[in-house]
Amino acid sequence: MWAWLQFLASQQPERIRDLHAAFVDVSLSRSRAETNDATARRMVENYAAIMTAWALLAEFAQIDVEQGSFIDHLLIEMNAHIAETDGTRLPWVWIMEILLSELDAGRFEHPHCWDTIQTDSGREMALFLRPSHVMDHLSTAMHLRGKFDALPIKTARVFKQQLLQSGVVPQHGGKRLEDVEKRILGRRCAHMAAISLPRLEQRGLYASPALDAYRMAS
Repeated sequence: MWAWLQFLASQQPERIRDLHAAFVDVSLSRSRAETNDATARRMVENYAAIMTAWALLAEFAQIDVEQGSFIDHLLIEMNAHIAETDGTRLPWVWIMEILLSELDAGRFEHPHCWDTIQTDSGREMALFLRPSHVMDHLSTAMHLRGKFDALPIKTARVFKQQLLQSGVVPQHGGKRLEDVEKRILGRRCAHMAAISLPRLEQRGLYASPALDAYRMAS
């Protein structure tokens, strides 16, 4: 314990502030909330402080800061915490929450599939669909009328733009997988966007891939 306290005392305040600021940037880039959401911003800063402490502890103990995926797990916890508050939320998050619920209930009938793909970050499970089909479903399903009317965005163009900006659409070879062709039930489906399940989970959004749809995709 004494050695740890001595290590902390030897750190320059400026270095700790810079380290915290870097983790704030990381957390904001993977937050499910708007950057102008004051409540979420305070949460981000608090979780970034925990990450800063972890990074210093890892340095002191001479272990990899990525060990145990602590940062990734903490970001998931952060987004789950943010989801429980009443602050402003990004519209694409609301839409994805509704969509994932519709998928679980088997009510989304537009072409879609699940597949494991190679990305610049490694192999990831992804959901393939057209953003335009998502907005069509939300705007025409009678049981979703109230939710659709409450959405601040109504167009597929803006929904897709927010998906791309959020980072949940992965890259392969430096190119976003936003216009992919898949074969579903023997039918060619073009202009599909890949949405990474691990990246959704980092933002507190959870999907349950349908095995039948997974097998029928190529």
